[in-house]
Amino acid sequence: DKIRLQTPDHVDWPQIWTRLTGVLRECLVRARRYNLDLLVEPHYHSIIPDTATFQLMWNELGDPAFQLTADTGWGSQQAEYPPMMVYRMQQHLKILQFRDVDGQTRKFVPFGEGVVDTEAVVRALKDVGFTGYVSLEEVFM
Repeated sequence: DKIRLQTPDHVDWPQIWTRLTGVLRECLVRARRYNLDLLVEPHYHSIIPDTATFQLMWNELGDPAFQLTADTGWGSQQAEYPPMMVYRMQQHLKILQFRDVDGQTRKFVPFGEGVVDTEAVVRALKDVGFTGYVSLEEVFM
C-alpha cells in the first residue's frame, strides 16, 4: 500500500511556516490571558510532523506556554524511538499518549502486542522527572 496525501499544486513552504508561526503566536497570547498552555501533537500529515519540527517551532516562538503532546505510536511511525522522544522533549512534554504499533509501523495494534518499548519509555519519563499526563490509546480488534 502507498501512503497518499492530497497536496496542492504549488507549496510555498516559507509562507506556510510564517503563517503558522503567526497563528500560533496569536493563540499563545490568548492562552496566556487565561493562564493556559498551548499544546500541539505532531502527525506525519501536518506542518509539525515530528518532535524535531516541534523543536524548530519552539525555537522560533520561544514561549514556555508552547508545549507538546507526543504519541508513542505516531512517533514510531515517524521513525522516532519513543524513549528518545521523551529525553529530547523533556522540558516541553506535557502529555504522552501510549499507543502500540506493528513491526512495520503500518498499523496500530493492541497495547503490548507491537514494538513500542514501554519499559524504556517509562524509564525515560522517570529519568527526566516527567510531571505531565500519560494516556493509553488502545486499539480493539
